[in-house]
Amino acid sequence: MPPLLRLLGLIRRHWVAALLAFLTTLLGVVVGLYIPLIFKRIVDEAIISGKKELLPLLIGQVLALTALRGVLNLGHNYYTAALAQRAMRDLRDALYSKILRLSMPFFDRHRGGALIARITSDVEVLQRFLGFGLVHLGSGLMIFFGVLVFCLKLSPLLTAVALSTTPPLGLLSYAFARRLRPIFSAFRRLYASMAGAARETLSGIRVLKAFSSEPFEERRFEGEIRRLLEKGLEGVGVWSKFIPVMNFASGLGMLAVLWFGGYLVVKGRITFGTLVAFNSYLFMLFWPVRFVGMLTNLGQRAAVAAGRVFEILDREPEVVPPPRPFFPRRLKGEVEFESVVFGYDPRRPVL
Repeated sequence: MPPLLRLLGLIRRHWVAALLAFLTTLLGVVVGLYIPLIFKRIVDEAIISGKKELLPLLIGQVLALTALRGVLNLGHNYYTAALAQRAMRDLRDALYSKILRLSMPFFDRHRGGALIARITSDVEVLQRFLGFGLVHLGSGLMIFFGVLVFCLKLSPLLTAVALSTTPPLGLLSYAFARRLRPIFSAFRRLYASMAGAARETLSGIRVLKAFSSEPFEERRFEGEIRRLLEKGLEGVGVWSKFIPVMNFASGLGMLAVLWFGGYLVVKGRITFGTLVAFNSYLFMLFWPVRFVGMLTNLGQRAAVAAGRVFEILDREPEVVPPPRPFFPRRLKGEVEFESVVFGYDPRRPVL
């Protein structure tokens, strides 16, 4: 199972918070979807048809629905943040307990700073993904399909024009995700190496000062952070190209809708209020489309972090204590060692 999907298992213990987060998100999206329909009535009935007596009532409905959506968004933000905090508490606890139970050969192959980075920074990345990325992905999908239904009801032709840019955007996101993942994977490894170097230096600071090794350690740490900076700038370079291309493609889609929608209004195929409502729905899609880029970035970071965390959780100790250890009451005799070879790494014996 992919590591990111395994994160969903952490939510099951906190199903009440997950359910409340889902319900507040769903209700907030539904309320927001009805507001553009009121805009349509304001333009077509209150303004163009001259029924000005409807204007206060319709504006009041917009204000009431906007306030209700704000309250629902408040609940959505609280419950999703609480869910992410509780899930990451469980993950940190499980990760720390597993590290304590691993055998000594594991610690010979993994630096202490790298393990600390997995408990702290890797889990923090997963918390951002769960509390921000995954939840907003769900709300974005709700908005997308809800807007699709309402847009089809308003004008199937305009909907087809608006969706014309969706396949290129999907392919573009997939291509950039494939480029970003190896970069972020290397970045997390370099970060762990830097943390390990800092921990080793600080834990042995007395020995370091006794031998006046400060210049050597400074050069070593500068090399660590230089490699980390280079890899980070490589990711920023890819990311900085992705966002403008996404915005340009989205802008082309909106321009096509305005041009074709204006043509339909002139020909009498749709009303001006319908075009206003349709554009309002497109603006609702603007955030989910922009969020595709943010989710690509955050998702690739989280995929790498989740792989590093579950690599530890899936590891079994090389030396497993017996389920029922034997405790003799009295020992007799002697113990002899003959031709004994020992090493945590079999290729590097220490005895």
